[in-house]
Amino acid sequence: MRPAKISDLRGGDQLILSRAPSVQFVRPVPFRLIRVMPLTTYAGWCWIDGYELDPADGAVERRRLFVQYRGVIKRERPSNAWAEIPRSGAADRRPLAERAAATTIAEAA
Repeated sequence: MRPAKISDLRGGDQLILSRAPSVQFVRPVPFRLIRVMPLTTYAGWCWIDGYELDPADGAVERRRLFVQYRGVIKRERPSNAWAEIPRSGAADRRPLAERAAATTIAEAA
């Protein structure tokens, strides 16, 4: 993790927001950035748009936040980030009964 520069932030970046960027964060909050909003603000501050994340990095709530970008921490992504995305279940379009039967057969083996 490292401090972020406003010019380094891109949509999809995962950030850590704590008390440094804004006093509203009592505990560190993981956040997935959609965009830095092009609004005129005070020097050193910016509006960001994105999603607050749960511990499994799933989106919980969309939020627009006013933060000091000096305090924003950018989480480094592993080089194999795509390998960590669970593939099972989401792409399985078979009827539920058919999937259950396949699971039962696999468990019996």
